[in-house]
Amino acid sequence: MFSDGTEREIKHVNLTIERITQLHGIQVSKRGYRSTDPPKDNDAMAMLDIALEKSGGIERIKGIHSAVSASVTSRDVRSGGYEYRLESGDLQFPDELGGIIERTCVCRQETDLVDDWAGFLVGHWLEHAMDYFLRASECATQSVNSLSGLRPHNRLFEVDVMATRGHRSFVISCKANGKEKDAKLASFEVAVRGPQIGGDLTRTAVVALIGNQTVMNLQRDHEAVWGEDATKTKVFGLEDLRAWARGNYDTLKRWAR
Repeated sequence: MFSDGTEREIKHVNLTIERITQLHGIQVSKRGYRSTDPPKDNDAMAMLDIALEKSGGIERIKGIHSAVSASVTSRDVRSGGYEYRLESGDLQFPDELGGIIERTCVCRQETDLVDDWAGFLVGHWLEHAMDYFLRASECATQSVNSLSGLRPHNRLFEVDVMATRGHRSFVISCKANGKEKDAKLASFEVAVRGPQIGGDLTRTAVVALIGNQTVMNLQRDHEAVWGEDATKTKVFGLEDLRAWARGNYDTLKRWAR
């Protein structure tokens, strides 16, 4: 898109996440999950269904986050992994995710499995859901959630969701705690870091469990700083997530065009 609003298609340029990370000298240590039986798309959708409940959904999500977060003992910055003092029964699986313990046999000895599921329950489920929506809507040809590693000089690199389609790259920050303050901080952070990772054509967004009024307030904050340019950071909230869960991807497609 040129300064006068004219759009021209960029042909025969296909970015990949691997190329972008290599260009920045990033040593990726984690992308998605590590275990052989990690959370699936339907597990992420089950968590989203809870969050979208009209009565008490967000509080249920917060309760799950708190129960698992209380078991975190430390974090390995280099690997992006966590250490938990968990037994299989300590993971607070919602009823909608029933059968997971039987399916995965989660236990303290299986570090990768515990790390995957505990991380999922404390918030990575929303990253997984966004990864799924980008794929299901065909807004991206490649997408990954929970990408982390080290940049040169041992600087930490973390992206909640990163995706590509042709010449376009997408960087999304996800906040699953329902707090406006955290959503605002994440939105400004991704607005700055996204182009640093994928270049000026990068589409950036924040997805949070926030209502329409909060979404509009945050969007106005961004427009006050960067203007109303459609390429600037987009704020998505609960109503967008409800539409996407029904298979209506209009708002996502307009942002990703």
